[in-house]
Amino acid sequence: MLRTFTFSLLVVCSLSLSAQLEDGALAPDFTGLDLEGNTINLYDILAEGKAVVLDIGATWCQPCWLYHQSGELEDFNATYGPEGSDEARVLFVEGDVKTGLEDLQGTGSATLGNWIDGTSYPIMSMGGVPAMYEVFGLPFTYLVCPDRTAKLVQQIPAEDLAAEMDLCASVEVAPAPDFSTVLAHGCGQLEVTFQDATWPRGDSYLWEFGDGIVSTLREPQHLYSEPGDYEVRLTVSNAYGEKSITREMTVTLGEGYPASNRSAGKLDTMGSGRMFDRGVQGILFDAHQDFILASATVYSDRDDWRTFVVTDSNEMLIARRDIRIPVGEYRIQLDMHIPAGDNYRLGLWSDAWMYRNDGGTDYPYLVEDLLTINSSTVPSDPTGFYYYLYDWKVRELDCKDMQSSLSELSQPTIKLSPNPATSKLTLESTSVDLDKVTVYNSTGQPVRVGATYRVGHLSLDISTLLSGVYIIEVGDRYKLKFIKI
Repeated sequence: MLRTFTFSLLVVCSLSLSAQLEDGALAPDFTGLDLEGNTINLYDILAEGKAVVLDIGATWCQPCWLYHQSGELEDFNATYGPEGSDEARVLFVEGDVKTGLEDLQGTGSATLGNWIDGTSYPIMSMGGVPAMYEVFGLPFTYLVCPDRTAKLVQQIPAEDLAAEMDLCASVEVAPAPDFSTVLAHGCGQLEVTFQDATWPRGDSYLWEFGDGIVSTLREPQHLYSEPGDYEVRLTVSNAYGEKSITREMTVTLGEGYPASNRSAGKLDTMGSGRMFDRGVQGILFDAHQDFILASATVYSDRDDWRTFVVTDSNEMLIARRDIRIPVGEYRIQLDMHIPAGDNYRLGLWSDAWMYRNDGGTDYPYLVEDLLTINSSTVPSDPTGFYYYLYDWKVRELDCKDMQSSLSELSQPTIKLSPNPATSKLTLESTSVDLDKVTVYNSTGQPVRVGATYRVGHLSLDISTLLSGVYIIEVGDRYKLKFIKI
């Protein structure tokens, strides 16, 4: 193969102005689909002890195309990729949200050729990645080592990439245990989700929850039925050793049952608008007290992963959720704990490809004593746009006694039997439509159950639920309690 590519000259195609990720910084994780429909997560690859060459470019970018055509990444992938020594992976990320599959195929209006033909490594179209990696132009080529540190290597020959990979720190060491939790406040009882942040990831895990119960799952859920301070101990081991970490966790349990979900924000897409590709904008809001952002409805025209984030006025991350969203109307489960504070931003660290309004807005959107949605993030017309997430479902953290919880939304026309129940539960009504039902556990989190529906009759399979008290919400108007035994 004749090589005509010159490595000594770097030409940068303008994209946006920012400073790139510093060498040695932790590489931001991302999840997305490649062109074959496979889900790819950066940290999952690194956890296997492999390095990743992350080539961020665009189909219209001349230096990107020259590097792609040079064959250097193909040579590297052949030698060190899955068909070679299996030490590394190459990922090409199309970083301009405005380009599409036709451009990658070489038939679009913003392309220099066919990027897919002859490419042996995955191609991903993810316009949000350049912002995550703080790039100021394209191309940008990073080497991400198995310890998750990133180094800007740019467009260098395969042998130089290999030399840089040899400088990666070894991950042939005992794991360093670390973890975080989702929610630490409940009503009556609390199901806590433990999220593993150990690196390198372990081969085996042992969780001791401080109440005599243990788990060997990597990311378990555990039900606490008593408030108090618990010492949670995580022990992780691999072929190079075993380490433990112990943390004290305070479980707060109120008496009664979770408050009802309330609607917030623009309830539907009425008014002018369109599908919007870029994830650069969002919504600004104030939290008057701690609350749970449980879910929201989105309208998508692409089946892919999105990364939803809430950040504060200092751009510090408050909550993040990675969710795969299909085409069409879809309710996403967020379960974000938002602390009291002002000037929060709800937005994306990914492409959007979701509907947004450019008319028909009516700011501010208020939920009394809980939150105020003030505007969009568009500087020129902040109240003229509304982005992505419709009909937020939010609730306060305070617990309700059963009488007040159920009296908020009465249910005189729905029959529920048997109650208590073991495996099957039946709802019957001659006046209420039962086609939209959500089951919540005592922490207010929705749980998955099987359902068989016909007009006036709904049968729920609750056999997989843990014993305890649950709330059934029918539509947004009716609420019932049942006990699983």
